[in-house]
Amino acid sequence: MVDLSPETGPNALDVFDVTASEDTVTAGARTGDPAIRNESLAKLWQFSGDDGLRSRVSCNRGEQLSAAAASGTRVVWLDSTTGISHVVTRGRPTGRCD
Repeated sequence: MVDLSPETGPNALDVFDVTASEDTVTAGARTGDPAIRNESLAKLWQFSGDDGLRSRVSCNRGEQLSAAAASGTRVVWLDSTTGISHVVTRGRPTGRCD
């Protein structure tokens, strides 16, 4: 068993949705920041099954919602980066978004 996110503190995620495959767990989360800006919108985080390390699924701006796990590390979601929701898929997390 692995804790995916601390309950409180700077690395805590405000998770609202979870989906899992045999290899990974993908969580939709917000930062808890009450201001409406890109950083506070819903983003997808993926956790590896081996060590629980987390990576962003996409570095796109806008909200990333309604994730559904596929096989391995592939995930499908609704992305509103352009202001209109699009169905998007990615075969692996993008990593750090700086």
